Amino acid sequence: MTVRIRDAVKLAWTTILDKQSFQADTQWHAAGGDSLGALQLWHKIESELGTKLLLETLTLDMTPSDLVNAIKIILNADEAKAHDQRLPSVFYFPHAHGDTPSLAAFRSIMKDNIRFVVINYPQLRDMVSGGGTFNTLVDAAEVQILAQNGKNPCFMVGTSFGGFVAWETARRLTAAGRRVAFLGLMDSRLGQRRSFFARVGRLFDRDWWRSDYFRELRGPSKRILIFAARLLAIYFPLSVVYQVDRLGMSLPAKTAFEFRLALVSQLRAKSLRKDLLEPLEAPATLFRSDEYDMGLPDHGWNRLCNQLVVVPIRGGHDSMNSKELCEKLVQAIEISGHEFS
Repeated sequence: MTVRIRDAVKLAWTTILDKQSFQADTQWHAAGGDSLGALQLWHKIESELGTKLLLETLTLDMTPSDLVNAIKIILNADEAKAHDQRLPSVFYFPHAHGDTPSLAAFRSIMKDNIRFVVINYPQLRDMVSGGGTFNTLVDAAEVQILAQNGKNPCFMVGTSFGGFVAWETARRLTAAGRRVAFLGLMDSRLGQRRSFFARVGRLFDRDWWRSDYFRELRGPSKRILIFAARLLAIYFPLSVVYQVDRLGMSLPAKTAFEFRLALVSQLRAKSLRKDLLEPLEAPATLFRSDEYDMGLPDHGWNRLCNQLVVVPIRGGHDSMNSKELCEKLVQAIEISGHEFS
């Protein structure tokens, strides 16, 4: 097992960085790795081992030997799993990019209080085969929750775009007679459908340019490539997107990964029609940053949920994943758990 893990780590590490840093057992960031490359590294290791791994295990100061040991512990952690079962299980819906090291670091702050189960969104091939619809995301989330949670009360948290997927999943589960004990929305903003010109303007909005994976890109050529991926995903037919994605895989490995990540995240985001979201007959909590509270402190959710609770969190949309948010989230989940026990 150790040899197989080491071979997977070596292949992933040397694909993204170099053999010298692997052989010298250099820390990831010291070898020139960044958070976007770390995400690519993790996906490559998962692919080689044929299993999903907890992203919380990955840190940017890890060496190759640290990675091997950490993955070995994950795959043999029966005692840790037994400990985790005593904690409340909360299904976590990441943003449209999927899970990232920064989101994993945020969840790890609460590891002694909450056992997070990250929802995996459909990849590009599945989004295309599903017609690029929002239901494709919700279907996948519902299957994962039912498989792991059974008929137990369901606890869900969604960050930004993930809040919308969590909302629709909660609505569907509630309609089917399942109990939703807690639904937390992390600064998910409910707005009206935008005009054509407003949607074009989104190509240049600051949320996109400062997003986790885009701000890591270096050099104008890569930025142009990823910008083209976003434009393609938003305005071209799925058949064209799929064919261009296949061509994109002929690019260097890191560029191909970045290009596909941009494509699939935009396909997911494009699928959302906020004006088609329906009311939810269950309690929901909006954790709202200071950045978007002017004139609409509930982000518009009150019209769809008469049991909405708004919890202000200091900081902006990108900085709200703080100790304050962790404490309030843990407290809210514990209160909900007691009410359903």
